[in-house]
Amino acid sequence: MPEEKDKSKIKVEVIKEELPTEIKTEKKENKENLYFEEREIKREEEKEENKTDEDKKPKPKSEKTPFFILFLVFLFGLVIGAGLIGGIFYYKMKMEGMPKLASVKETPKPEEKKEEPTPTPKPQEVNIKDLKVLILNGSGIKGEAKRVEDLLKKEEFEKTETGNADSYNYTDTIVYLKENLKDSVYDKIEKTLSNFSIKKDVLEKDSPYDIKIIVGKARK
Repeated sequence: MPEEKDKSKIKVEVIKEELPTEIKTEKKENKENLYFEEREIKREEEKEENKTDEDKKPKPKSEKTPFFILFLVFLFGLVIGAGLIGGIFYYKMKMEGMPKLASVKETPKPEEKKEEPTPTPKPQEVNIKDLKVLILNGSGIKGEAKRVEDLLKKEEFEKTETGNADSYNYTDTIVYLKENLKDSVYDKIEKTLSNFSIKKDVLEKDSPYDIKIIVGKARK
């Protein structure tokens, strides 16, 4: 019986195939690389865990200041500096010039002459006998100028002349007197020619006569 058992046994030989040396070395290197990679990952995880909240915040990117802003700041500073220098220079010049100005005496300004208004001529005291009177007929009625002349001579108007007016269409008798004659002269003529419709007017200054009378048609 024991011999049968031994026969029934099958001898199995395990043949172990050995891998080539290059493959073994590559696998070994891969294992080592994996090991180092795992260690690096663990280190990174530890660093992340140890970081504070501030460290975890994303850092803002530094922005460069634009060139034109820098230029404006430079220009502004230059203007302020120039103003300060100019102010100091002006103050210095002013302080140095003050004594000189104080020593100079101001020349008094000449007084302006006020133009006085020309006084209106006062009526002159005249003698009626010296007044020159021109009497012109403007009525068209013959002898009217002579009639008026006779009435005035009775009131001492001695220097009289007669003639015809430029027209015979005068209605009222117009008495022209120079401005320097008193109203009393006109009043006397008006009283003398009380029957005539009389109007008063001003005689031109360059007239050779003192009084001019143009006799009209109208009567009172």
